[in-house]
Amino acid sequence: MKIDVVIIGGGPAGLMAAYQLDEANINYVLLDKNSLLGKKLLITGQGRCNVTNHLNTNQFIAQLSIPHKKFLYSSLSAFGTSEVVTFFEANGVPLYQDGELKYFPKSNKAIDIRDVFAKKIIDCVDLNTTVEKITFDKQFVIKTNKKTYYADKVIIATGSKSFPKTGSTGYGNIVADKFGIETKTFYPAETSVYCSFVQKNKEYLQGISIQGARVSIKGTKISLKGDLLFTHFGLSGPAIFHLSETMYHELKNGNNIVEVSLSNEKETVVRNELEEGNSQIHILKFLEQYTYKRVSRFLLNYLNLENQKIATISQKKKNQIIDSLYRFNIKVDSVEDVTRAYVNGGGVLARELHPKSFESKKVPGLYFVGEAVDIHGPIGGFNVTIAFASGYAASKHIIEVL
Repeated sequence: MKIDVVIIGGGPAGLMAAYQLDEANINYVLLDKNSLLGKKLLITGQGRCNVTNHLNTNQFIAQLSIPHKKFLYSSLSAFGTSEVVTFFEANGVPLYQDGELKYFPKSNKAIDIRDVFAKKIIDCVDLNTTVEKITFDKQFVIKTNKKTYYADKVIIATGSKSFPKTGSTGYGNIVADKFGIETKTFYPAETSVYCSFVQKNKEYLQGISIQGARVSIKGTKISLKGDLLFTHFGLSGPAIFHLSETMYHELKNGNNIVEVSLSNEKETVVRNELEEGNSQIHILKFLEQYTYKRVSRFLLNYLNLENQKIATISQKKKNQIIDSLYRFNIKVDSVEDVTRAYVNGGGVLARELHPKSFESKKVPGLYFVGEAVDIHGPIGGFNVTIAFASGYAASKHIIEVL
């Protein structure tokens, strides 16, 4: 079957590309191996779908930790956060800002976001379709489990390896490798970490959430403040999500210790009270003023301290209390598996693509978008926005050249 454009993958990048091609009356088809369109989009934001955030292009790019983040400047300038908001409002799905950063549909239903695309493109979607082989002979030949397509352009929007039940199996790397396009193996980038120490002490720590905790990777200069959550298996929460990619790489170098603060009160305040405050107060009651009761009991147990009056505690032990409260060392055993990480690093290297179009430099007419590309950001609407921006860029370039 001859067609102008074949899009492989029905995630946010593929859906946005299809929408734009449909608007321009381009002859296209979107192939998806799932029986449900937009499966990845439907689970985003725990079903609420955090579609974007309030940051402008420069602010957005500044928040990315990848070294090649300026690659996104062109695509985000053309279709960034404000364009995402306008796009959905124009399609009858108003958004609202939840907190200081994130935008969600007012309905809090991801299906409303998905349906903006589904209602537009459904006649050009082929579900339950698995691509078996892609070759090139004057045109692209896409062999599926159902039929063979012949196309002038192909958009690979197959995602990473995050949550393969949604269809993300890293197929983009297979295609790229076949055509001699350089890739990076997918790895976990935004996720939780496993710590046997936390597991052994879960009676004290499980469920504890420290807001605005300081988390550092020992042996590096990497440190940030954010919410920290102790789970039954280790550490989670925004602070850990942001650092997990670095932890994954640092584990290979033997740097497996994170330092965490167990209080969000200023260290100078607590130290001053411990040194010069009421010396007749018992240490457990003192600690409970600055952290959780369970954490306070945990610290006494960890430091082999009786619940005694501060006046009877040695200076050495006082220093240990402060150090443990603000620089508690926890060994990280492993980072969550790539298939269960919310975001993956890896994919087609950005330098292999034109930044304005996401078209391959080596194979004209072949485009890689969304999580199939080695570009990602933290949670908070960054990755869905990047997906929309890249899908938009690829489709607009195709519309110009066809």
